[in-house]
Amino acid sequence: MASVSLRGVTKKFDAVDVLMGINLEIEDGEFVALVGESGCGKSTLLRLLAGLDWVSGGEILIGGRLVNNVPPRDRDVAMVFQSYALYPHLSVGDNLDFPLSLRNTETQVRESKIASVASSLGLDRLLHRRPRALSGGQRQRVAMGRAMIRSPKVFLFDEPLSNLDAKMRLQMRAELKALHQKLATTAVYVTHDQVEAMTLADRVVVMDQGQVQQVGAPLDVYDRPANKFVAGFIGSPAMNFVEGAATAAGILVGGNTLSLPAHRIPAKDRRVWLGVRPEHLALDANGIPALVEVVEPLGHGTMLHLSVLNTRWVVLDAGRTTVKAGDAIGLRIDHERVHLFDRDLGTRLE
Repeated sequence: MASVSLRGVTKKFDAVDVLMGINLEIEDGEFVALVGESGCGKSTLLRLLAGLDWVSGGEILIGGRLVNNVPPRDRDVAMVFQSYALYPHLSVGDNLDFPLSLRNTETQVRESKIASVASSLGLDRLLHRRPRALSGGQRQRVAMGRAMIRSPKVFLFDEPLSNLDAKMRLQMRAELKALHQKLATTAVYVTHDQVEAMTLADRVVVMDQGQVQQVGAPLDVYDRPANKFVAGFIGSPAMNFVEGAATAAGILVGGNTLSLPAHRIPAKDRRVWLGVRPEHLALDANGIPALVEVVEPLGHGTMLHLSVLNTRWVVLDAGRTTVKAGDAIGLRIDHERVHLFDRDLGTRLE
Protein backbone atom coordinates (compact mmCIF):
# COMPACT_ATOMS: atom_id res chain seq x y z
CA MET A 1 0.00 0.00 0.00
CA ALA A 2 1.11 3.56 -0.60
CA SER A 3 -0.02 7.17 -0.64
CA VAL A 4 -0.37 9.07 -3.91
CA SER A 5 0.53 12.75 -4.39
CA LEU A 6 -0.17 14.93 -7.42
CA ARG A 7 1.52 18.33 -7.26
CA GLY A 8 0.72 20.88 -9.92
CA VAL A 9 0.22 18.19 -12.55
CA THR A 10 -0.47 19.43 -16.07
CA LYS A 11 -0.97 17.63 -19.36
CA LYS A 12 -1.04 19.01 -22.89
CA PHE A 13 -1.80 17.30 -26.17
CA ASP A 14 -0.27 19.57 -28.78
CA ALA A 15 -1.63 23.04 -27.86
CA VAL A 16 -4.63 21.71 -25.92
CA ASP A 17 -4.55 21.89 -22.11
CA VAL A 18 -6.17 18.70 -20.84
CA LEU A 19 -5.13 18.96 -17.18
CA MET A 20 -4.33 22.26 -15.49
CA GLY A 21 -2.48 22.30 -12.18
CA ILE A 22 -3.95 19.25 -10.44
CA ASN A 23 -3.12 19.07 -6.74
CA LEU A 24 -4.36 16.03 -4.86
CA GLU A 25 -3.24 13.99 -1.85
CA ILE A 26 -4.51 10.41 -1.54
CA GLU A 27 -3.82 8.66 1.74
CA ASP A 28 -2.51 5.14 2.15
CA GLY A 29 -5.46 2.72 1.90
CA GLU A 30 -7.94 5.37 0.75
CA PHE A 31 -10.52 4.81 -1.99
CA VAL A 32 -10.82 7.96 -4.10
CA ALA A 33 -13.20 8.38 -7.04
CA LEU A 34 -12.51 10.79 -9.89
CA VAL A 35 -15.84 11.84 -11.34
CA GLY A 36 -16.91 14.25 -14.04
CA GLU A 37 -18.40 14.56 -17.49
CA SER A 38 -16.77 12.97 -20.55
CA GLY A 39 -13.69 14.94 -21.57
CA CYS A 40 -13.02 16.47 -18.14
CA GLY A 41 -9.58 14.81 -17.90
CA LYS A 42 -10.22 12.08 -15.33
CA SER A 43 -9.09 9.16 -17.53
CA THR A 44 -6.03 11.13 -18.64
CA LEU A 45 -5.13 11.63 -14.99
CA LEU A 46 -5.44 7.89 -14.36
CA ARG A 47 -3.18 7.15 -17.34
CA LEU A 48 -0.58 9.54 -15.92
CA LEU A 49 -0.67 7.65 -12.62
CA ALA A 50 -0.24 4.36 -14.47
CA GLY A 51 2.64 5.70 -16.56
CA LEU A 52 0.78 5.16 -19.84
CA ASP A 53 1.22 8.88 -20.58
CA TRP A 54 3.85 11.36 -19.39
CA VAL A 55 3.10 14.53 -17.48
CA SER A 56 3.72 17.89 -19.15
CA GLY A 57 4.45 19.54 -15.81
CA GLY A 58 4.27 18.93 -12.07
CA GLU A 59 5.09 15.84 -10.01
CA ILE A 60 3.51 12.46 -9.29
CA LEU A 61 4.66 10.59 -6.20
CA ILE A 62 3.64 7.04 -5.22
CA GLY A 63 4.64 6.02 -1.73
CA GLY A 64 6.76 9.17 -1.51
CA ARG A 65 8.74 8.19 -4.62
CA LEU A 66 8.82 10.50 -7.64
CA VAL A 67 7.60 8.45 -10.62
CA ASN A 68 7.42 11.03 -13.43
CA ASN A 69 10.01 9.15 -15.48
CA VAL A 70 9.41 5.66 -14.11
CA PRO A 71 7.98 3.18 -16.67
CA PRO A 72 4.64 1.48 -15.90
CA ARG A 73 6.13 -1.91 -14.99
CA ASP A 74 8.23 -0.35 -12.23
CA ARG A 75 5.52 1.75 -10.55
CA ASP A 76 3.93 -1.22 -8.73
CA VAL A 77 0.39 -0.23 -9.71
CA ALA A 78 -2.34 -2.42 -11.21
CA MET A 79 -4.98 -1.15 -13.61
CA VAL A 80 -8.44 -2.60 -14.25
CA PHE A 81 -9.84 -1.50 -17.60
CA GLN A 82 -13.37 -0.93 -18.83
CA SER A 83 -12.89 -3.59 -21.52
CA TYR A 84 -11.56 -6.25 -19.06
CA ALA A 85 -8.41 -6.77 -21.26
CA LEU A 86 -8.29 -10.53 -20.67
CA TYR A 87 -6.27 -12.90 -22.84
CA PRO A 88 -8.96 -14.80 -24.81
CA HIS A 89 -6.79 -17.87 -25.49
CA LEU A 90 -5.95 -18.36 -21.79
CA SER A 91 -8.15 -19.92 -19.11
CA VAL A 92 -9.25 -17.97 -16.04
CA GLY A 93 -6.50 -19.63 -14.03
CA ASP A 94 -3.87 -18.78 -16.63
CA ASN A 95 -5.10 -15.18 -16.84
CA LEU A 96 -4.68 -14.92 -13.07
CA ASP A 97 -1.29 -16.57 -13.27
CA PHE A 98 0.06 -14.37 -16.05
CA PRO A 99 1.41 -11.48 -13.86
CA LEU A 100 3.11 -14.02 -11.58
CA SER A 101 4.71 -15.94 -14.42
CA LEU A 102 6.20 -12.71 -15.76
CA ARG A 103 7.92 -12.26 -12.41
CA ASN A 104 9.16 -15.86 -12.34
CA THR A 105 7.32 -16.49 -9.10
CA GLU A 106 7.80 -19.97 -7.63
CA THR A 107 5.18 -22.50 -8.71
CA GLN A 108 3.99 -23.26 -5.17
CA VAL A 109 3.54 -19.56 -4.38
CA ARG A 110 1.69 -19.03 -7.67
CA GLU A 111 -0.74 -21.85 -7.01
CA SER A 112 -1.41 -20.60 -3.51
CA LYS A 113 -2.08 -17.04 -4.68
CA ILE A 114 -4.35 -18.16 -7.51
CA ALA A 115 -6.39 -20.30 -5.12
CA SER A 116 -6.66 -17.47 -2.59
CA VAL A 117 -7.70 -14.80 -5.12
CA ALA A 118 -10.11 -17.13 -6.92
CA SER A 119 -11.76 -18.02 -3.61
CA SER A 120 -12.16 -14.37 -2.55
CA LEU A 121 -13.80 -13.49 -5.90
CA GLY A 122 -15.94 -16.62 -6.27
CA LEU A 123 -13.98 -17.87 -9.28
CA ASP A 124 -13.04 -21.29 -7.87
CA ARG A 125 -15.23 -23.26 -10.28
CA LEU A 126 -14.32 -21.14 -13.31
CA LEU A 127 -10.54 -21.56 -13.36
CA HIS A 128 -10.58 -23.83 -16.42
CA ARG A 129 -12.98 -21.71 -18.48
CA ARG A 130 -11.92 -19.22 -21.10
CA PRO A 131 -13.19 -15.60 -21.11
CA ARG A 132 -15.71 -16.19 -23.92
CA ALA A 133 -17.53 -18.68 -21.66
CA LEU A 134 -17.98 -16.09 -18.87
CA SER A 135 -20.59 -13.43 -18.21
CA GLY A 136 -19.62 -9.76 -18.10
CA GLY A 137 -19.60 -9.77 -14.31
CA GLN A 138 -17.41 -12.87 -14.19
CA ARG A 139 -14.95 -11.37 -16.68
CA GLN A 140 -14.70 -8.24 -14.55
CA ARG A 141 -13.96 -10.37 -11.50
CA VAL A 142 -11.15 -12.09 -13.40
CA ALA A 143 -9.77 -8.68 -14.41
CA MET A 144 -9.84 -7.55 -10.78
CA GLY A 145 -8.29 -10.83 -9.66
CA ARG A 146 -5.42 -10.43 -12.11
CA ALA A 147 -4.77 -6.99 -10.60
CA MET A 148 -5.11 -8.26 -7.01
CA ILE A 149 -2.76 -11.19 -7.43
CA ARG A 150 0.22 -8.86 -7.86
CA SER A 151 -0.45 -7.21 -4.45
CA PRO A 152 0.22 -3.76 -5.94
CA LYS A 153 0.71 -0.57 -3.97
CA VAL A 154 -2.15 1.14 -5.81
CA PHE A 155 -5.21 -0.10 -7.73
CA LEU A 156 -6.35 2.02 -10.69
CA PHE A 157 -9.88 1.47 -12.02
CA ASP A 158 -10.95 2.94 -15.37
CA GLU A 159 -14.78 2.79 -15.45
CA PRO A 160 -14.71 -0.97 -14.75
CA LEU A 161 -18.49 -1.39 -14.43
CA SER A 162 -19.69 0.64 -17.40
CA ASN A 163 -20.07 -2.41 -19.69
CA LEU A 164 -22.36 -4.25 -17.27
CA ASP A 165 -26.15 -4.15 -17.14
CA ALA A 166 -27.88 -2.27 -14.32
CA LYS A 167 -28.45 -5.30 -12.08
CA MET A 168 -24.89 -6.57 -12.48
CA ARG A 169 -23.46 -3.07 -11.86
CA LEU A 170 -25.30 -2.94 -8.55
CA GLN A 171 -23.99 -6.36 -7.53
CA MET A 172 -20.42 -5.66 -8.63
CA ARG A 173 -20.45 -2.28 -6.89
CA ALA A 174 -21.25 -3.98 -3.59
CA GLU A 175 -18.60 -6.66 -4.22
CA LEU A 176 -15.99 -4.07 -5.10
CA LYS A 177 -16.69 -2.09 -1.93
CA ALA A 178 -16.50 -5.23 0.22
CA LEU A 179 -13.26 -6.20 -1.51
CA HIS A 180 -11.64 -2.84 -0.78
CA GLN A 181 -12.72 -3.01 2.86
CA LYS A 182 -11.00 -6.40 3.05
CA LEU A 183 -7.78 -5.46 1.23
CA ALA A 184 -7.52 -1.82 2.43
CA THR A 185 -5.35 -1.01 -0.60
CA THR A 186 -5.08 2.50 -2.04
CA ALA A 187 -7.50 2.79 -4.96
CA VAL A 188 -8.19 5.47 -7.57
CA TYR A 189 -11.46 4.91 -9.41
CA VAL A 190 -12.54 6.79 -12.54
CA THR A 191 -16.23 6.97 -13.41
CA HIS A 192 -18.76 9.26 -15.09
CA ASP A 193 -21.46 7.74 -12.87
CA GLN A 194 -21.78 9.93 -9.80
CA VAL A 195 -23.86 7.27 -8.01
CA GLU A 196 -20.87 4.89 -8.23
CA ALA A 197 -18.60 7.62 -6.91
CA MET A 198 -20.92 8.44 -4.01
CA THR A 199 -21.44 4.84 -2.91
CA LEU A 200 -17.89 3.49 -3.33
CA ALA A 201 -15.47 6.23 -2.39
CA ASP A 202 -14.04 7.53 0.87
CA ARG A 203 -13.58 10.83 -0.97
CA VAL A 204 -14.89 12.16 -4.26
CA VAL A 205 -12.90 14.37 -6.65
CA VAL A 206 -15.22 16.29 -8.96
CA MET A 207 -13.50 17.43 -12.16
CA ASP A 208 -14.51 19.77 -14.97
CA GLN A 209 -12.51 21.01 -17.96
CA GLY A 210 -9.20 19.70 -16.65
CA GLN A 211 -9.53 21.18 -13.17
CA VAL A 212 -10.56 19.91 -9.76
CA GLN A 213 -13.79 21.60 -8.69
CA GLN A 214 -14.18 20.01 -5.25
CA VAL A 215 -12.70 17.27 -3.09
CA GLY A 216 -14.50 15.84 -0.10
CA ALA A 217 -16.43 13.01 1.51
CA PRO A 218 -19.42 12.04 -0.66
CA LEU A 219 -22.09 13.41 1.67
CA ASP A 220 -20.14 16.63 2.27
CA VAL A 221 -19.96 17.25 -1.48
CA TYR A 222 -23.67 16.43 -1.77
CA ASP A 223 -24.74 18.68 1.11
CA ARG A 224 -22.40 21.60 0.44
CA PRO A 225 -21.39 21.73 -3.24
CA ALA A 226 -18.63 24.28 -3.81
CA ASN A 227 -20.16 25.71 -6.97
CA LYS A 228 -23.06 25.42 -9.39
CA PHE A 229 -21.29 22.83 -11.55
CA VAL A 230 -20.77 20.44 -8.63
CA ALA A 231 -24.32 21.04 -7.40
CA GLY A 232 -25.74 20.16 -10.79
CA PHE A 233 -23.50 17.15 -11.36
CA ILE A 234 -23.71 15.41 -7.98
CA GLY A 235 -27.16 14.05 -7.24
CA SER A 236 -29.68 11.99 -9.18
CA PRO A 237 -32.05 13.45 -10.29
CA ALA A 238 -29.99 16.61 -10.67
CA MET A 239 -30.50 19.75 -8.62
CA ASN A 240 -33.09 22.24 -9.90
CA PHE A 241 -31.96 25.83 -10.59
CA VAL A 242 -33.65 29.16 -11.16
CA GLU A 243 -32.22 32.67 -11.41
CA GLY A 244 -33.29 35.29 -8.87
CA ALA A 245 -32.36 38.46 -7.01
CA ALA A 246 -31.81 39.02 -3.29
CA THR A 247 -34.29 41.21 -1.39
CA ALA A 248 -34.64 42.10 2.28
CA ALA A 249 -37.01 39.14 2.76
CA GLY A 250 -35.35 36.49 0.64
CA ILE A 251 -34.91 35.68 -3.06
CA LEU A 252 -37.25 37.19 -5.64
CA VAL A 253 -37.98 34.70 -8.43
CA GLY A 254 -40.59 35.40 -11.10
CA GLY A 255 -42.71 37.59 -8.87
CA ASN A 256 -42.51 35.15 -5.93
CA THR A 257 -40.35 35.86 -2.89
CA LEU A 258 -38.82 32.77 -1.34
CA SER A 259 -38.22 33.70 2.26
CA LEU A 260 -34.90 32.77 3.88
CA PRO A 261 -33.35 33.30 7.33
CA ALA A 262 -31.74 36.74 7.50
CA HIS A 263 -28.19 35.34 7.83
CA ARG A 264 -28.56 33.46 4.53
CA ILE A 265 -29.75 36.38 2.40
CA PRO A 266 -27.01 37.88 0.18
CA ALA A 267 -26.55 41.63 -0.35
CA LYS A 268 -29.69 43.30 -1.68
CA ASP A 269 -30.22 43.08 -5.46
CA ARG A 270 -27.42 40.57 -5.89
CA ARG A 271 -28.18 38.19 -8.76
CA VAL A 272 -28.01 34.55 -7.76
CA TRP A 273 -28.76 31.02 -8.83
CA LEU A 274 -31.14 29.36 -6.39
CA GLY A 275 -30.80 25.59 -6.31
CA VAL A 276 -32.95 22.97 -4.63
CA ARG A 277 -32.76 19.20 -4.88
CA PRO A 278 -35.81 17.24 -6.14
CA GLU A 279 -36.23 15.45 -2.79
CA HIS A 280 -36.46 18.80 -0.96
CA LEU A 281 -39.63 19.82 -2.81
CA ALA A 282 -43.16 18.79 -1.84
CA LEU A 283 -46.67 19.14 -3.22
CA ASP A 284 -48.69 21.77 -1.34
CA ALA A 285 -51.96 23.30 -2.51
CA ASN A 286 -50.91 26.62 -0.97
CA GLY A 287 -47.44 26.60 -2.56
CA ILE A 288 -45.97 28.12 -5.72
CA PRO A 289 -48.18 27.45 -8.80
CA ALA A 290 -46.83 24.68 -11.03
CA LEU A 291 -48.03 22.64 -14.00
CA VAL A 292 -47.41 18.88 -14.20
CA GLU A 293 -45.84 17.88 -17.54
CA VAL A 294 -44.71 14.28 -16.99
CA VAL A 295 -45.36 11.72 -14.25
CA GLU A 296 -42.92 8.83 -13.76
CA PRO A 297 -44.04 6.19 -11.22
CA LEU A 298 -41.02 4.47 -9.67
CA GLY A 299 -42.77 2.05 -7.32
CA HIS A 300 -40.98 3.34 -4.21
CA GLY A 301 -41.98 6.90 -5.13
CA THR A 302 -42.93 9.19 -8.01
CA MET A 303 -40.89 11.56 -10.16
CA LEU A 304 -42.75 14.62 -11.40
CA HIS A 305 -41.56 16.95 -14.16
CA LEU A 306 -43.08 20.38 -13.61
CA SER A 307 -43.24 23.76 -15.27
CA VAL A 308 -42.66 26.24 -12.44
CA LEU A 309 -41.16 29.74 -12.11
CA ASN A 310 -40.71 29.90 -15.91
CA THR A 311 -38.44 26.88 -15.92
CA ARG A 312 -38.64 23.09 -15.68
CA TRP A 313 -38.05 21.33 -12.40
CA VAL A 314 -38.12 17.75 -11.17
CA VAL A 315 -39.79 16.70 -7.91
CA LEU A 316 -38.99 13.37 -6.26
CA ASP A 317 -42.02 12.45 -4.19
CA ALA A 318 -41.52 9.68 -1.64
CA GLY A 319 -45.03 8.26 -2.03
CA ARG A 320 -47.49 7.39 -4.75
CA THR A 321 -49.70 10.13 -6.11
CA THR A 322 -52.87 10.54 -8.17
CA VAL A 323 -51.44 13.62 -9.88
CA LYS A 324 -51.37 13.33 -13.67
CA ALA A 325 -49.95 15.27 -16.61
CA GLY A 326 -51.77 18.56 -17.17
CA ASP A 327 -52.76 19.07 -13.51
CA ALA A 328 -52.20 22.46 -11.89
CA ILE A 329 -50.65 21.99 -8.45
CA GLY A 330 -48.80 23.91 -5.73
CA LEU A 331 -45.15 23.38 -4.85
CA ARG A 332 -43.51 23.92 -1.45
CA ILE A 333 -39.75 24.46 -1.16
CA ASP A 334 -37.84 23.43 1.95
CA HIS A 335 -36.21 26.81 2.60
CA GLU A 336 -33.67 25.26 4.96
CA ARG A 337 -32.33 23.12 2.11
CA VAL A 338 -31.96 25.83 -0.52
CA HIS A 339 -28.52 26.42 -2.10
CA LEU A 340 -27.37 29.83 -3.38
CA PHE A 341 -24.67 30.48 -5.97
CA ASP A 342 -23.30 33.65 -7.53
CA ARG A 343 -24.98 34.10 -10.92
CA ASP A 344 -21.80 35.04 -12.80
CA LEU A 345 -19.07 33.06 -10.99
CA GLY A 346 -21.18 30.08 -9.96
CA THR A 347 -19.47 29.95 -6.54
CA ARG A 348 -21.33 29.04 -3.36
CA LEU A 349 -22.52 32.04 -1.35
CA GLU A 350 -22.68 30.46 2.12
